[in-house]
Amino acid sequence: MVVLFAGTGVLLCLMLAAGVAALLAEPALEHTQQLPDGSRLSLLGTTYGARHELVLGPRWQRWLYPLLQPGQRARLQWHAQQYQTDKDALLFWTLHQPGAQPPDAEQRVVAFDEHGCESEAAQQIYGGEPRPEGRIDAWEARAFPRRGQAVGLRIYWKGAGNRCARAAEFLAANPTPGPHPAWTAEALPATRAEGDLAFALTRLRTGVSPRNLERPARAGEPLWSAASFRITRRGHPAPEWEPIHVTLSDAAGNHWQPLATPHSGPGGEPSLAIWETLWRDESAWKLRVEFARRSAFAPEELWTVRGLPIPPKDRNHFSQAIVRRFGTTIRLKRVAGPYANDPGDQTVGALYGTPSVWLQVDAPNQGVRVSLLRVTDDQGRPVTAGEMMDSFPGRFAAALPVRKGVKRVDLTFAIHRSRFAEFVAEAERP
Repeated sequence: MVVLFAGTGVLLCLMLAAGVAALLAEPALEHTQQLPDGSRLSLLGTTYGARHELVLGPRWQRWLYPLLQPGQRARLQWHAQQYQTDKDALLFWTLHQPGAQPPDAEQRVVAFDEHGCESEAAQQIYGGEPRPEGRIDAWEARAFPRRGQAVGLRIYWKGAGNRCARAAEFLAANPTPGPHPAWTAEALPATRAEGDLAFALTRLRTGVSPRNLERPARAGEPLWSAASFRITRRGHPAPEWEPIHVTLSDAAGNHWQPLATPHSGPGGEPSLAIWETLWRDESAWKLRVEFARRSAFAPEELWTVRGLPIPPKDRNHFSQAIVRRFGTTIRLKRVAGPYANDPGDQTVGALYGTPSVWLQVDAPNQGVRVSLLRVTDDQGRPVTAGEMMDSFPGRFAAALPVRKGVKRVDLTFAIHRSRFAEFVAEAERP
């Protein structure tokens, strides 16, 4: 017994020594792949939640880091990359080691599931921090397949001839595998009454081509979705209304607002082109759709600001014009010259190469919309302005492509309320 115990003790000591050696060793980067430009992309790890912390160091440091106090981490000079998201999110952290040649192609990033189905629901949310070993980026899967065991991130390289080639992909464990409930889709068309208006979802399709929403996407094309509607007022068509935004959610816990644009379907039916595809494992999706008017505004919904100066390139004219409607305040913040930034708000860049107008809407969650109806220059000529976009929450902006020599403009806005409707529907698939 003594000999056996001694032998067991020696074996345990050897195993412990081997484990310590493995912990102390600096492992090679896992999941490293070479991109077409000769650079290398490696997966450092994944994080899930609203507060993200990725320890940059060997694996043994990652294991010990949560056990140490902040002062101990500082003395050891252990570094962790941190990021905060507004809701629980899945992040893929990568290390990019540059190659001999600068990148010469555009990247397209998608999430994918265990079936190989892809979605454009992936985006780079953090990037560019240079370190001696390379650049660290974080990619968010805004909506991911929560019912499977794995989630993937795939990068396409768009090169000559606008052709896409698969450049790299990484697979990670699903942090929320469930079990999850399931929703039952309602029959279409499904109608929601809102005062004297009725909004009906008539069709929901996914996996369609961005070039033609009526046909399946071809190989190499992004996969989009499309929602079609019928909008009536007292039983008659209401062409002044259109869908402008959608928030998607599913029974597994995804909840996000994809990029969507109004689209005219067959016969002029109002539709939304959604720049993502929906996961095949979901039996139904909830759509919260925002509808807004594009014409037929009442006089009390109009606001005209006269004599606004047009600044030169890289300069701003800051306005004091303000109006209050629907219990909220709308401020005309500035008229910007071409490429002019807002020095008081570093989150907003110079979005236009022409003059532009910028407004701020307080309490934007009330569904208050701003449309730019008319622009007239100082010679009394109409200006065909760009569409007023809500590129940032509560911020509206539009391009003002005035003729050369124009010094001032008059602007007429419509300030109006959106309507909302919710549907639970199953998506048709090619």
